[in-house]
Amino acid sequence: MNAGSTVTMQVSFVVNVNLTVSGTLLPAEIATPPAVSGTGTLTVAATGILHVTAATYAANYANTGAVSLAAGSIVAYSATTKNQTIRQNLTYSTLRVSGAGFVKTLAGTLNTLNATTSATGRIEVESGTLDLAGFTANRGTTVAGAR
Repeated sequence: MNAGSTVTMQVSFVVNVNLTVSGTLLPAEIATPPAVSGTGTLTVAATGILHVTAATYAANYANTGAVSLAAGSIVAYSATTKNQTIRQNLTYSTLRVSGAGFVKTLAGTLNTLNATTSATGRIEVESGTLDLAGFTANRGTTVAGAR
């Protein structure tokens, strides 16, 4: 998926080699959430935005292969019709929360964010509520943040 492009997933699909997201991948927010499954690697490039619109990450991305989030990539928990649980064992570069009126709750303590530059390793709450639920979210110590 090329930088600058947006793909809205209406149906589930299987990846058994590699799916690289350099643009925006947006699962439709429908009753049965579309999901990426299979054994392939899911890579989100520095220009990529991976949206989670289901109640959990696994409901949209059920692949059993590796997940690679490059510095500069964004994972956006962006459901507008439900609360969400944030997967804790990914190393996010930027974790974005949106969805006015809904709560996004950490499932556990987050891995240290990938903070290789002052523009990465961020948590952005655009709307809605981020509930740490007693867990922690730490930015890396490699580079001092701008925000």
